[in-house]
Amino acid sequence: MSLQQWWNGLEPRERRTLTLGGIALIIILYVFAIWLPAHRDAARLETRLAEQRTLLAWMQQAAAEAQSLRAAGGDNVVGTGNQALFSFVDQSAREAGLASALRQVEPSSERQVRVALQQASFDVLIGWLATLKGRHGVEVTGLSVRRSDSPGLVDAQLVLEAPAS
Repeated sequence: MSLQQWWNGLEPRERRTLTLGGIALIIILYVFAIWLPAHRDAARLETRLAEQRTLLAWMQQAAAEAQSLRAAGGDNVVGTGNQALFSFVDQSAREAGLASALRQVEPSSERQVRVALQQASFDVLIGWLATLKGRHGVEVTGLSVRRSDSPGLVDAQLVLEAPAS
């Protein structure tokens, strides 16, 4: 018996029921296999696009800031003044907001100091080091950073060197 003979052998009510069931099955398959996954992916991609645009804006702003700092870098270096390097580093670390994290500042030579920080904010530390380099010409010649248990905090050991006079 062929499919067409089987279909024709059904009562009109049975054919109508099977036709409506087939249409419902096609609609359900379309919704769950095509429309919903595409809709979810589109929403996820829109969110990701917004995040990427935010990141791009931040990167462009940071690049402009870096470029302006680079352009002004050589003219604004003021050194450490008449102050000893270890004293200057201690004072500038405290002014930068690292007083609670500062564990040790000890001179290792006339132009070098070792600094130990514990539970220091990573962002504040990087900002302080950038200021030391960009504004005072103090170089980081040694750096060891370990992540702390608290988010955003680090333990760091630094060797800083003053610019040649």
